[in-house]
Amino acid sequence: MSLLNKNNLTVKIVGGAVFSAISIGLALSLSPIVPRVPGWGIAFIDPVSIIWVLCFLIFGLLAGLICSFSGFAALFYVDPFIPWGPLFKLTATLPLIIIPYILIKYFKNQEGEPLGLGFEKPSSYILFTLPAIAVRCAVMGVINIFFFMFILGEGAIIAVGGLPTILIIAVAINAEQSIWDLYIPWILTYPTKIYRIYKLW
Repeated sequence: MSLLNKNNLTVKIVGGAVFSAISIGLALSLSPIVPRVPGWGIAFIDPVSIIWVLCFLIFGLLAGLICSFSGFAALFYVDPFIPWGPLFKLTATLPLIIIPYILIKYFKNQEGEPLGLGFEKPSSYILFTLPAIAVRCAVMGVINIFFFMFILGEGAIIAVGGLPTILIIAVAINAEQSIWDLYIPWILTYPTKIYRIYKLW
């Protein structure tokens, strides 16, 4: 039984709020130095999303969503690429939280076992997160195409090298970001035994 079982819901809500604040602190301090594609604004690594996924792995779906949406709202005050930066960040991160949760919920091994325990084995976590990476890359690839077509315009499309180049770059960077976003939180949660200490979900 979890040590915090009686206050599980409260802990999840507070955890979501605290991790959201941490993500905003990181955004404030690191956004100016995060490497980005010139003229596009897309980052090669996003520490904010790492915190959102970490919150999900430790506290569960509710906390992960609280952290993501409250962090998203706060980013409108600190992100240098508003409104598109926060919108893209949330859209790219939600599949990494929601899809693994749905998959682990329907394909967990043992009845009555905490859901989060199903992510403990590296092979299982990779299996449950690969579909999330695929969905993220597909969605963000399409969104970036529309972004260039209807927001940045023809000049920006030509400057980058055309729509196929935009699609390739968007998919490649989102795949690369997903590796950091998913596997740094896993390293911080499972090998450190943080999940097993609390088992909040």
